[in-house]
Amino acid sequence: MFGMLTKEYKNGIRKSLLRCSLRKILFMSFLSWAGSIFGQETYEVVSTSMLNVRSKPTTKSVVLGKLKANDEVKVYSIVNSWAEIIYKNKRAYISSRYLRKINTEDKESYEDVNVQDAPIVISEPKEEMIQEVLPERKKEKIGIDFLPTLYGGMVNLVSDNASPKGNIGGGVDFSFQFIVKENITIIPRNYYMEASLGYSLRGSGHFPLHYIMGKISPIGYRYKISDFELYGSIGAYIGYTFSTIETNSHSFDSNIDWGVLAKIGVEYNKIGLGFSYERGLNNVCNSNLALKNQGIFFNVSYRLLNLK
Repeated sequence: MFGMLTKEYKNGIRKSLLRCSLRKILFMSFLSWAGSIFGQETYEVVSTSMLNVRSKPTTKSVVLGKLKANDEVKVYSIVNSWAEIIYKNKRAYISSRYLRKINTEDKESYEDVNVQDAPIVISEPKEEMIQEVLPERKKEKIGIDFLPTLYGGMVNLVSDNASPKGNIGGGVDFSFQFIVKENITIIPRNYYMEASLGYSLRGSGHFPLHYIMGKISPIGYRYKISDFELYGSIGAYIGYTFSTIETNSHSFDSNIDWGVLAKIGVEYNKIGLGFSYERGLNNVCNSNLALKNQGIFFNVSYRLLNLK
């Protein structure tokens, strides 16, 4: 008799515990359902890379997984740039910098979730979080700029056998500059090379010569002072002429001109002003006169395009 009462007593206790557990489960489910309706909002991942899902709102916490661009997540709160979400039935955190709120009126979905009630320490995301999500772009070590240049000044033919009269000359160059943006072994930053193709009027007052010019300056350097940049370069040129040298009694063919050049100047807001000196080293006249080009020019350039 006593054994039967004890057994019934135990069964009663089990049923009471079972009813309590069931009520607790139903109550937690209700809270979860209510939170999902009133507390969450739908966001879309807009990162161009994979977004880390972390166990706590800090970049030093464990990475639970990753979200890709266009993934949708339910956000329960946002504190200090960290969004609280549910990931694989656990509370997790992602950076809110890479989320965009979307309209969820037409596509709400409710899921039963189990939110762990462990205390959470909130901390602000650091710069390294951005580096995790969006890798830093690799810096280009060499830049390429396109800059047309107009120049004009005094030109003359230098000779030991004659004294030609000087003339006003000039031309236009279409130049490409190759600029070192970061140190490369022994080549310093702001070192540059320049190559150009253009037209030039040279010669003298009595013997004007028209040239198609190619120039290259393998050594150049730019030095920045506040908003200004000082520059200087040295190089060489070669010119093909389609002119002849005419005198009262003779007509002489012109030879290809080649020589050396140097340039200095200053640039501000893409506009450059400077001076250049060019000295021919070859006799441009097919005779014994030994005529060589020489010119001093004032230059105006504009940094039109950045190609790299």
